[in-house]
Amino acid sequence: LFTEAIDVEERVILEQEKCDLALDSACRRVKGVTGETVIVTQELNVDQLRKDLQVILDHGVRSLAVILLHSYTFRDHEVQVGRVAREMGFTHVSLSSEIMPMVRAVPRGFTACADAYLTPCIHRYVNSFASGFENNLKNTRVQFMQSDGGLTPMEKFCGS
Repeated sequence: LFTEAIDVEERVILEQEKCDLALDSACRRVKGVTGETVIVTQELNVDQLRKDLQVILDHGVRSLAVILLHSYTFRDHEVQVGRVAREMGFTHVSLSSEIMPMVRAVPRGFTACADAYLTPCIHRYVNSFASGFENNLKNTRVQFMQSDGGLTPMEKFCGS
Protein backbone atom coordinates (compact mmCIF):
# COMPACT_ATOMS: atom_id res chain seq x y z
CA LEU A 1 0.00 0.00 0.00
CA PHE A 2 2.82 2.44 0.66
CA THR A 3 4.93 4.15 -1.98
CA GLU A 4 7.71 5.59 0.18
CA ALA A 5 9.01 5.20 3.73
CA ILE A 6 11.00 7.54 5.95
CA ASP A 7 13.21 6.44 8.81
CA VAL A 8 12.38 9.19 11.26
CA GLU A 9 15.35 10.32 13.33
CA GLU A 10 14.21 9.64 16.92
CA ARG A 11 14.78 6.84 19.37
CA VAL A 12 12.99 5.67 22.48
CA ILE A 13 13.56 2.46 24.39
CA LEU A 14 11.69 0.79 27.22
CA GLU A 15 13.49 0.87 30.55
CA GLN A 16 14.38 -2.62 31.73
CA GLU A 17 16.12 -3.67 34.95
CA LYS A 18 18.59 -6.01 33.27
CA CYS A 19 19.52 -3.65 30.43
CA ASP A 20 23.29 -3.30 29.94
CA LEU A 21 23.13 -0.39 27.50
CA ALA A 22 25.42 2.48 28.41
CA LEU A 23 22.89 5.32 28.43
CA ASP A 24 23.66 8.99 28.79
CA SER A 25 22.40 10.18 32.18
CA ALA A 26 20.87 13.17 30.36
CA CYS A 27 18.39 10.92 28.54
CA ARG A 28 14.84 11.90 29.32
CA ARG A 29 12.72 9.33 31.16
CA VAL A 30 8.96 9.45 30.67
CA LYS A 31 6.10 7.37 32.08
CA GLY A 32 4.12 5.98 29.14
CA VAL A 33 0.34 5.59 29.05
CA THR A 34 0.77 1.88 29.87
CA GLY A 35 2.78 2.71 33.00
CA GLU A 36 6.07 1.61 31.43
CA THR A 37 9.06 3.93 31.70
CA VAL A 38 10.35 5.06 28.33
CA ILE A 39 13.85 6.42 27.83
CA VAL A 40 14.13 9.03 25.07
CA THR A 41 17.65 8.52 23.77
CA GLN A 42 17.15 10.79 20.72
CA GLU A 43 14.54 13.51 20.41
CA LEU A 44 12.65 13.85 17.14
CA ASN A 45 14.76 15.65 14.52
CA VAL A 46 12.05 17.98 13.22
CA ASP A 47 14.32 19.74 10.69
CA GLN A 48 15.25 16.46 9.00
CA LEU A 49 11.62 15.31 9.20
CA ARG A 50 10.50 18.42 7.30
CA LYS A 51 13.09 17.78 4.58
CA ASP A 52 12.05 14.13 4.24
CA LEU A 53 8.33 14.93 4.21
CA GLN A 54 8.88 17.63 1.57
CA VAL A 55 10.34 15.02 -0.79
CA ILE A 56 7.20 12.93 -0.39
CA LEU A 57 4.94 15.96 -0.88
CA ASP A 58 6.89 16.84 -4.03
CA HIS A 59 6.06 13.36 -5.37
CA GLY A 60 2.35 14.15 -4.97
CA VAL A 61 1.62 12.06 -1.89
CA ARG A 62 -0.97 13.72 0.36
CA SER A 63 -1.94 10.92 2.75
CA LEU A 64 0.49 9.67 5.36
CA ALA A 65 0.68 6.70 7.75
CA VAL A 66 2.91 7.11 10.82
CA ILE A 67 4.20 4.22 12.91
CA LEU A 68 6.92 4.61 15.52
CA LEU A 69 7.99 1.57 17.49
CA HIS A 70 6.92 2.37 21.06
CA SER A 71 4.14 4.83 20.23
CA TYR A 72 1.55 2.57 21.86
CA THR A 73 2.88 3.85 25.20
CA PHE A 74 4.83 7.01 24.23
CA ARG A 75 2.90 8.78 21.49
CA ASP A 76 4.55 12.23 21.70
CA HIS A 77 6.85 11.72 18.71
CA GLU A 78 4.04 10.38 16.51
CA VAL A 79 1.87 13.33 17.45
CA GLN A 80 4.72 15.70 16.55
CA VAL A 81 5.17 13.98 13.17
CA GLY A 82 1.43 14.29 12.52
CA ARG A 83 1.37 17.98 13.45
CA VAL A 84 4.35 18.77 11.19
CA ALA A 85 2.86 16.77 8.31
CA ARG A 86 -0.49 18.58 8.54
CA GLU A 87 1.26 21.97 8.72
CA MET A 88 3.16 21.07 5.55
CA GLY A 89 0.03 20.19 3.61
CA PHE A 90 -0.69 16.49 4.05
CA THR A 91 -4.46 16.23 3.88
CA HIS A 92 -4.77 12.96 5.82
CA VAL A 93 -2.42 11.65 8.51
CA SER A 94 -3.01 8.27 10.19
CA LEU A 95 -1.20 7.88 13.49
CA SER A 96 -0.85 4.26 14.58
CA SER A 97 -1.02 5.31 18.23
CA GLU A 98 -4.51 6.76 17.66
CA ILE A 99 -5.91 4.19 15.25
CA MET A 100 -4.70 1.00 16.97
CA PRO A 101 -2.85 1.64 20.24
CA MET A 102 -1.44 -1.83 20.81
CA VAL A 103 2.02 -3.21 21.57
CA ARG A 104 2.48 -5.13 18.32
CA ALA A 105 4.04 -2.74 15.78
CA VAL A 106 3.38 -4.73 12.60
CA PRO A 107 -0.43 -4.93 12.92
CA ARG A 108 -0.43 -1.29 14.08
CA GLY A 109 1.52 -0.34 10.96
CA PHE A 110 -0.71 -2.36 8.64
CA THR A 111 -3.80 -0.70 10.10
CA ALA A 112 -2.30 2.80 9.83
CA CYS A 113 -1.32 2.15 6.19
CA ALA A 114 -4.78 0.82 5.34
CA ASP A 115 -6.39 3.83 7.01
CA ALA A 116 -4.11 6.29 5.18
CA TYR A 117 -5.01 4.61 1.88
CA LEU A 118 -8.74 4.11 2.41
CA THR A 119 -9.94 7.11 4.43
CA PRO A 120 -9.43 9.76 1.72
CA CYS A 121 -11.29 7.52 -0.78
CA ILE A 122 -14.09 6.87 1.71
CA HIS A 123 -14.46 10.57 2.50
CA ARG A 124 -14.73 11.39 -1.22
CA TYR A 125 -17.36 8.67 -1.63
CA VAL A 126 -19.37 9.77 1.43
CA ASN A 127 -19.29 13.43 0.32
CA SER A 128 -20.39 12.44 -3.18
CA PHE A 129 -23.14 10.22 -1.75
CA ALA A 130 -24.44 12.97 0.56
CA SER A 131 -24.37 15.59 -2.20
CA GLY A 132 -27.11 13.68 -4.01
CA PHE A 133 -29.58 14.41 -1.23
CA GLU A 134 -31.34 17.50 0.00
CA ASN A 135 -29.10 19.58 2.31
CA ASN A 136 -26.32 16.98 1.93
CA LEU A 137 -28.16 14.82 4.50
CA LYS A 138 -27.59 17.38 7.26
CA ASN A 139 -29.76 16.66 10.30
CA THR A 140 -30.41 13.16 8.93
CA ARG A 141 -29.13 10.08 10.74
CA VAL A 142 -27.10 8.03 8.26
CA GLN A 143 -24.95 5.08 9.25
CA PHE A 144 -22.55 2.94 7.26
CA MET A 145 -21.62 -0.66 7.94
CA GLN A 146 -17.97 -1.23 8.81
CA SER A 147 -15.88 -4.29 7.97
CA ASP A 148 -16.52 -5.69 11.47
CA GLY A 149 -20.29 -5.56 10.87
CA GLY A 150 -20.86 -2.63 13.21
CA LEU A 151 -22.55 0.59 12.20
CA THR A 152 -20.93 4.01 12.40
CA PRO A 153 -22.30 7.51 11.76
CA MET A 154 -21.55 8.86 8.29
CA GLU A 155 -19.31 11.60 9.80
CA LYS A 156 -17.06 9.01 11.46
CA PHE A 157 -16.86 6.48 8.64
CA CYS A 158 -13.19 5.86 7.83
CA GLY A 159 -10.69 3.26 6.69
CA SER A 160 -9.72 1.84 10.09
